[in-house]
Amino acid sequence: MFIRRVWNRATAPFQLLYWQMTLPQAEGVKLLIECDEKFLMIRETYGPQHWTFPGGRMKHHETPEDAARRKAKEEVGVTLGDTEYLGSYFHTRQYKRDAICVFCAKTESFEHTPSTTNVAESAWFTLEEMDTLERSESVDDALELYHRRKDV
Repeated sequence: MFIRRVWNRATAPFQLLYWQMTLPQAEGVKLLIECDEKFLMIRETYGPQHWTFPGGRMKHHETPEDAARRKAKEEVGVTLGDTEYLGSYFHTRQYKRDAICVFCAKTESFEHTPSTTNVAESAWFTLEEMDTLERSESVDDALELYHRRKDV
């Protein structure tokens, strides 16, 4: 576990250089897991260490919903029931071209088991508490889709 964390941090600058040179396009997911008006957020062991929602890249054979379910299980140990597709966004941050599908799922329990290799920290936050966090831009993108759904 420790070696993987060190490896991720050590190779991050080289991964960024690769992305800058090749501009890869990826499809991914972000997941808003909600329990009692709080949302589960993580800080990853690699990258800028900002708070974000669980998620990541889709595998070639996966649907976006299948990827969201897999990432919830892998990153935070949560098995999802019903999910709701909120929409998608496209970004070019970090010299990447990513299309991200955003899902929301409610759970009855705050219990979760974060991955020890990819997740440095996890916690539940209200929408108001999120405003005080140092968070990734992807949080704002996902919350915009969440708020649009609530306004409909």
